[in-house]
Amino acid sequence: MKMPWFIYALFTLVLFTALYLLYKYVGQLGVGSGTLLFYYYLFALPLILIIQYSTTKTLSLKISDLAFFLLLIAAIVGVLGNFFIVQSLNMAPNPGYSIAVSSANVLLVTIFSVFL
Repeated sequence: MKMPWFIYALFTLVLFTALYLLYKYVGQLGVGSGTLLFYYYLFALPLILIIQYSTTKTLSLKISDLAFFLLLIAAIVGVLGNFFIVQSLNMAPNPGYSIAVSSANVLLVTIFSVFL
């Protein structure tokens, strides 16, 4: 049975709260943003493969050329976005300030989604 999108969004709320607080704490331990993201993606890859297999029962990663190109751009944007949010979280006196500013992207997503 598929869950409604809102339930997934609630899980995201909880998980990203934990993620951002972990980013801040690891930064306070003196780990640089680049190093933090290296290990984040290194540890994430096996989990991503497990999720792919458990949800589709296949490891076929075949996609169209256009999807490949768009995902390449998404990867670049995602890595840069993660780098900037980690930097911001580490520099802000309270991580909530950084998240409040970056979460204003809800406005841009809502406006620009009419073009999708």
